[in-house]
Amino acid sequence: MSAREKVWVILSEMFLDAHFADMPDASARVLAASPYDLKTLERIVLNEVFPVCVPKLRSVAGIWTDFDERDLVSKISARKASQSLLI
Repeated sequence: MSAREKVWVILSEMFLDAHFADMPDASARVLAASPYDLKTLERIVLNEVFPVCVPKLRSVAGIWTDFDERDLVSKISARKASQSLLI
């Protein structure tokens, strides 16, 4: 998994029905060790992760226990690819 994909997975945790404030230290370390500064991480969460994960916020399904990292990476990658075709 690439550094960016790892960041996508960690940042997507904000969209799970759980307490993001309780983010494990390991998740924080992945973000800190990534090659991205805070401004870039902010852009990644707003422009890449949010559009794919926002439907989870609208769901009343409760805690998302069946989260699939591969599906997340696939959806974000496909969205980015389709955007680059539009440019």
